[in-house]
Amino acid sequence: MEIDTLADATTGAEQFRNVRIITLSAVTVLVLDLFLTLNMEVVCVWKAPWNAMKLLYLVVRYMPFIDVTTAVIFLFSYALPMHTCKGLYEFTSWMFCFGTIFTDVIFTLRTWVVWEKNKYIGFGLIVCCITAWLVVIVFNGLYLKTVVYTISPVPRLMGCIATSPTTLLSVPFAANMALSATMLLLMIIAVISTRKQIIVMPTIPNPQLPILQIRSDLLKIIFRDGIIYYIYTFLSAFVNFYVNLKLPPGYSSLFLTEGNSFGARLSGRSTYTGAKANPRHQFS
Repeated sequence: MEIDTLADATTGAEQFRNVRIITLSAVTVLVLDLFLTLNMEVVCVWKAPWNAMKLLYLVVRYMPFIDVTTAVIFLFSYALPMHTCKGLYEFTSWMFCFGTIFTDVIFTLRTWVVWEKNKYIGFGLIVCCITAWLVVIVFNGLYLKTVVYTISPVPRLMGCIATSPTTLLSVPFAANMALSATMLLLMIIAVISTRKQIIVMPTIPNPQLPILQIRSDLLKIIFRDGIIYYIYTFLSAFVNFYVNLKLPPGYSSLFLTEGNSFGARLSGRSTYTGAKANPRHQFS
């Protein structure tokens, strides 16, 4: 029994260390990106008029900092009480869910824009998003009910242990995969259908040329960032789906922090480049 316990503790400590490394890398990149883009954010965001899109952007941009702070406290604290362990773990899990949803809203709105705000596409996007988000919320709640919190056998290495005997957490990632694949397909179709507007500019004198060039630049940014975002979210969801199905329970939250921080970084950079292409419409 002692050998089994020691083996389990060693395995758990190794898994915990790997999760720490991935989380710290996400924190490092997130903080570094903030410092690198702070000047652009002040110019493009903080000086812009307040509206719903600006508020949504700020929520998406800064929510991951709350998420990673909670994750770091959970991963690097010693001998956590069980109620604190449970609270930190559940808070981090819900922050990931709602951070993903808020980021999806920004890129879904941009997908609708490139489809010229078509009402049928808009209705389809609403149905797809709400369905996926409900799956994410419901199954995350079900998963958290199955999580067992235990005192760490090595409290100087792990504050506490949170594991679940089920693979319920894989379901939200499957829903994210389906949503990302749908959005990516819509983006690709939009790129193909509007490629002449994006690539081929008028060669004859045209007083509307500056406006067309601005529209072209904005569409390029929206297409580029939208496609990058949905490719990344699909791959991230696939990796997390695989991790939760095939790897030990200690790895269930291996890439959660990185997923949220990437969405925040990309939404920020696409906002700055969009504002540079057309300063009048940073948050229109």
